[in-house]
Amino acid sequence: MLIATGWLMDGRGGPTQKNVLIEVAGGRIASIGRAGMGETKDYLFVDLNHCTVLPGLLDSHVHISLSGTEDPSVRRRQIQAPFAEAKERIQKNLNQQWLHGVMAVRDGGDREA
Repeated sequence: MLIATGWLMDGRGGPTQKNVLIEVAGGRIASIGRAGMGETKDYLFVDLNHCTVLPGLLDSHVHISLSGTEDPSVRRRQIQAPFAEAKERIQKNLNQQWLHGVMAVRDGGDREA
């Protein structure tokens, strides 16, 4: 698979790179080069020229079973909820993280850790 990016932030602290071609093989990045270089006819091609691509994000402190509401009665109920009740909210929160580029979270815990 080849992914053409408009911009790439590779996470190493250097400047943003423009017009980058990322080769993915076996589920891993095999090479990173300049777009427009090399042969592409035998590859699945993904055009992200309008996008900035960056490594997956990590949220190191979330309370994945809570909704974020400021309503004290709702917060109390969520904090005391058993897992079976909180499971749907947890899945919704994880899906929202994923949609915003967060690939991993560290849950800050609940009343039972």
